[in-house]
Amino acid sequence: MTHIELSQEELDLIQAKREEEVVREKAKQDRIEADIVKARVNIAKRVEESRKQIAAAESFLSELGKDWTAYTDTHETEERVYWGSEVVWKETYNYNNMYASRGKYKVTVNKHTVYSGTWGRGNDKGYKMFVSGPEIEYGYSQKALIKAATVNKKVEDCIDTINAREDHKKKKASAVETAVHNLQVAYPNAIVNASRDWARGYNSKNGYREYDKITIQFGNGIQVAYEVYSDGSLSRLSVNFGGLEHNEVLNALSEIPPHVSE
Repeated sequence: MTHIELSQEELDLIQAKREEEVVREKAKQDRIEADIVKARVNIAKRVEESRKQIAAAESFLSELGKDWTAYTDTHETEERVYWGSEVVWKETYNYNNMYASRGKYKVTVNKHTVYSGTWGRGNDKGYKMFVSGPEIEYGYSQKALIKAATVNKKVEDCIDTINAREDHKKKKASAVETAVHNLQVAYPNAIVNASRDWARGYNSKNGYREYDKITIQFGNGIQVAYEVYSDGSLSRLSVNFGGLEHNEVLNALSEIPPHVSE
């Protein structure tokens, strides 16, 4: 076996490379340890924010009243430290979040941050309530609220709006049913149909409004259409004489139900 002797210069170079490797490894470990410290600080901050959120939520929700039920969600997450694409350290932890609900309405409690200017730093205004649910506009759901009375009034107003609309629907359905029945009794040989139709309505968002319509088809070819109002009254929309001759029209006029306005 041949024995190769290295020169002092080569030995020094090998030693220098080993020392460089030791320095690089130490720098790597130091960086990893520093990142682990930051990760643990992040965990502590998130857990502390969770504690503050729960405390703020409990304070707000205690004022909302017995109609509201508090819930606590537990979230599991993981903090990781990477070296390149390799995960060199990780820790799993939990944090909580409290909110309240009343039927389909929900109150979340979050930090309210106000920003000034395009690139301004956010100004922390503390924890506030945010309410969402049926009939609550998107813009209002973004409002930061601090008074339970304000939240409850908004929800009550929305519930009243929904109930009023449902009552109106029921009354309208009853009015249509009654009107169809009365017309069938009055004109047993005619065909009475109820339907929904559209008409121009300048107070509606898209320029049209939907309404209940009753059509009476008489055996002599005359067709009469009515709009049904919520109180059960009828407003005549149109009369189609179905191609009848002049004398036939005059003879049939007495069969047409009168115009009844609101």
